[in-house]
Amino acid sequence: MLASILGIIAGSVPAGDTGRAVAAPISATAPPGTTCSLVERIGLGLDRGLPLASSGIRTRCDLDTYTFAGQFFTAILWLIQFVIWGLATLAIAGYTGLIRRLS
Repeated sequence: MLASILGIIAGSVPAGDTGRAVAAPISATAPPGTTCSLVERIGLGLDRGLPLASSGIRTRCDLDTYTFAGQFFTAILWLIQFVIWGLATLAIAGYTGLIRRLS
C-alpha cells in the first residue's frame, strides 16, 4: 500500500526544471507536463516496491531518476523492498521451523 501511495505522489512532484513529474510517461513524444494516469502510478509504485512482482507498467511510465526527486523516490522504494524481503525471510524461517523458541 505504501508503494502505491508513493507512486501516486510521484506523479504530483515536479522533476526539476523539466516541467515533467517524477513519474512520467516514457515516450519522448509526450508533451511537457504530462503525467501518468492514476492507475499507471499505482502500478508503478507496486512494480518498483514489491519484490518478484512485475506489472510491466514501466514500459509506459517510470520514475525520472536523473533528478534528485526521482532518486529520492527510487531509494524509498528500494527501502520498502528491503523491508518486505526481510519480513518474507522471517515468515519463511518461522514457517519452516528454522527459528525455535528457547524453553
